[in-house]
Amino acid sequence: GDNYVVSEKFYSDQVILAGHPEKFVDYTSGDKRYKVCIQKSYSALKQYIEKNYPMLDIVEASSRDEAIELVREDKVDYMADNINVLTVLLSNPKNSNITMYPSFFMKENIGVVALNTTENNQIIDIYGYRSFSNLIMSFIYFQVTDMQSIIF
Repeated sequence: GDNYVVSEKFYSDQVILAGHPEKFVDYTSGDKRYKVCIQKSYSALKQYIEKNYPMLDIVEASSRDEAIELVREDKVDYMADNINVLTVLLSNPKNSNITMYPSFFMKENIGVVALNTTENNQIIDIYGYRSFSNLIMSFIYFQVTDMQSIIF
């Protein structure tokens, strides 16, 4: 049988790029290669970039703070993350010279994946088709082993 059970998506938002405004060029033109930084844990985003944006070289960071620091220090051209995450990061005064790239990069649909156990199936049945608040999501994440957010 299947090893995993997957909920319906419960959250959808945009993943966009952030960088120095002077670097906002047509990175899809193929004239030059650009470096984009993502978190190491973003394996689905990494695969998406490799498939859809082969002209971008991926640099992995251990955290969002490290990623934004690499942009600040001009070690990468862009970082890619959820628009809400970037909004918070860019509100920090030390990131005032960085802005969001004014175009859509990808749509992020988030759901829950878990090992296919009776307990996890019951939780997906109860919560899988409803909107999650962060509090409920955190509760479910910590109460059920091997659950994590995924992009699908």
